Amino acid sequence: SRAIMDFAIAHRNIAAFLTFGPTDNLVTPPNSRGELADPMTLGLMAFADESNAEVFDVGVFPVDVAISPDGRTVVTRSGAGPDDMLHARSLDAFEPRAIDGTGGGRTPQFSPDGRWISFVTSSGIHKVRATGGAPLKIGWFPPSFRDYRWADDGYIYYVDEGQIWRLPESGGDAEQLTKIDTNET
Repeated sequence: SRAIMDFAIAHRNIAAFLTFGPTDNLVTPPNSRGELADPMTLGLMAFADESNAEVFDVGVFPVDVAISPDGRTVVTRSGAGPDDMLHARSLDAFEPRAIDGTGGGRTPQFSPDGRWISFVTSSGIHKVRATGGAPLKIGWFPPSFRDYRWADDGYIYYVDEGQIWRLPESGGDAEQLTKIDTNET
């Protein structure tokens, strides 16, 4: 459904908005004769519609960037191999700092109060203090999950195979909140 699609690409669209603004003039590639066309304007909704196929057909993670609630810190994933980890960059710092214990981490998010950063690895979802420290495992995420949100009610919500689940931010087992009615035609 459109609601689930919007939920799964929300982070990707935020990153696009921050990168491009609400619209960005893009140069159209040259045609077969090498002639340049007029620049086109790409709106954010057009970007979202164009990018849906990649998110849902290929099954990639929507985005590997998180912005703190106060807007002063950005967390991204960078590096390769053993250096593939999350990095945080404060607006008042020139260089990002590596976040220890986040090797292989994907899809970072800040807690609503900005004190924690969550991330997903092949072993589950974890959180680490935004100021640094050892990461703590919150729980397990299925490999087929699409996206998640850390809500201010103490739960982390995620979508898996069209169903909405929630996981306590303090750790524990996930609870299924929706169920597909297989009798529905």
